[in-house]
Amino acid sequence: MANILAFDVGGTKIAGGIVDETGRILEQQVVPSGGSEGRQRVLEQLFALGDRLLQTYPGQVDAVGIGTAGEVDPKLGTITSATQSIPNWTGTALRDAAQHRWLVPCFVDNDGNAAALGEQLFGAGRGCEHFVYICLGTGVGGAVVDQGKLLRGKANYAAALGHMTIAVGGRMCSCGGQGCLEAYASGTALTHRAQEDAICSDSQQLFRMAAEGHAQASLLVAETAYYLGVGLANLVNLFDPEKIVVGGGLAAAGPVLLRPAEEVMNQRVLPGLVDTVEVVEAHLGANAGLVGAAALALLGLDVLPSHASECDCGISAGLSQG
Repeated sequence: MANILAFDVGGTKIAGGIVDETGRILEQQVVPSGGSEGRQRVLEQLFALGDRLLQTYPGQVDAVGIGTAGEVDPKLGTITSATQSIPNWTGTALRDAAQHRWLVPCFVDNDGNAAALGEQLFGAGRGCEHFVYICLGTGVGGAVVDQGKLLRGKANYAAALGHMTIAVGGRMCSCGGQGCLEAYASGTALTHRAQEDAICSDSQQLFRMAAEGHAQASLLVAETAYYLGVGLANLVNLFDPEKIVVGGGLAAAGPVLLRPAEEVMNQRVLPGLVDTVEVVEAHLGANAGLVGAAALALLGLDVLPSHASECDCGISAGLSQG
């Protein structure tokens, strides 16, 4: 049984754990990443967390898997581009640093790609050769799986789902553009709007109020569902997936957000694609990043979960990090 030392690295926190080849988390801890202090502080926190986990867990680990904020060259395990949530993160040779620290193979990828692989092996993407994973969190990210493999593009920038334009000349986005999906359907955007309109202080409270029939809250949730639906329609028309798997904090809103978004999606897709795509909640929830990082390493080691032979997952064709 292969065991993975797995990490989900973000600008505010690092989740770390020991995950076995069935996707079960054996040990888990979360620490502040110190992202605002830059690269060196994040590496210090990562190494200290990994050392503690290895002391706590009595067995051996076979590899390290890391899903991280920023764009990644998965062959080199190097951060090729990152925002100021972690200053100087761009250029970090993360794979080499982790391998030097723990003396086992290390596999690194963008956190959205890692989460998609986790859903593919252990979650809502099981059995799917073609699906889109979209994460509605602080921002909007995700990945596209086509023929069992991640779609990467020539420079590994493919599937920046949050930065498709859905409203020309619309709201400013964190990327510097206008009208991006992230500016309308992220937790940050929704919280900002709820506060701006003096409805409530955060998105969770907003969804509760909408479910209770609060008029302003219901209107804002409906607007968010509309723009999300426009984005989902674009994804369906572009990629013709079997499923769209929705993760991240906003996915927890469930049907109050996803069903109206699905209706808008079906109103806007090509006629032959109406009602052909399932929109489902991700199964891994808050553990998607951690389990996804483990999936990344398992695939790197060519170790597949025991359930793989029991489902139509297209193992021979893919289940691959590409």
